[in-house]
Amino acid sequence: NFFFKSLPFAKPNTREKINMLTSIGLNYFNDKNYQKATIYFNQAKQDALSRKDSAWLGISNGYLSKIALINNNTNLALRLLKTNVYYSKKYNESLDHMRSLLSLAKLYIIEKKWDLALGSIQEAQTYFEDKPYFVVYQAKAYKLLAQIASVKKDYIHENQYLNKYIVYNESLQKQRDSALLQRFTWKLENQKYQSSLSSADQKHNQEKLLYLIF
Repeated sequence: NFFFKSLPFAKPNTREKINMLTSIGLNYFNDKNYQKATIYFNQAKQDALSRKDSAWLGISNGYLSKIALINNNTNLALRLLKTNVYYSKKYNESLDHMRSLLSLAKLYIIEKKWDLALGSIQEAQTYFEDKPYFVVYQAKAYKLLAQIASVKKDYIHENQYLNKYIVYNESLQKQRDSALLQRFTWKLENQKYQSSLSSADQKHNQEKLLYLIF
């Protein structure tokens, strides 16, 4: 409701409007109303293209490709993901380009286009860095490589890729556990803080009451 009401007042070709359009599209997508979701994702896509914003373009095209797959339109899904790869490279958005390549590789595997999938993964890997942000994508890449090796009956490489996937996946789980622990700790500290405020208020009120009585 908020986004529907706010949309007419959003300035055209702004991230604010793209965010609203994408959020509305996502609500329809989650409700499995793919026809209406497509309308809003396409609008968001056009605004993202106008802004040369490959991040928002990638999100819109990503969901549009999912809808295309749901409708058994693999060719459309491929075109949409290739568009993401093209524009992210054109606008020099390396992280978007890396993510787009992995998404494209996953679809190539569904289509049994093993060599094209392998090429996309290998290109995506050139953007990897030894930083926590990339762990999730390294895990995805090795999982996809293991699938390709399995199909090609290259069991030695399949085993190597699976072992690397396990290592990165465990590292990713540690990151998530750490983030969960931080949120839990923050929640406890916040509760303590609120409790201390409440105690301070109660003490202050008691002091005021004693002052009024005596």
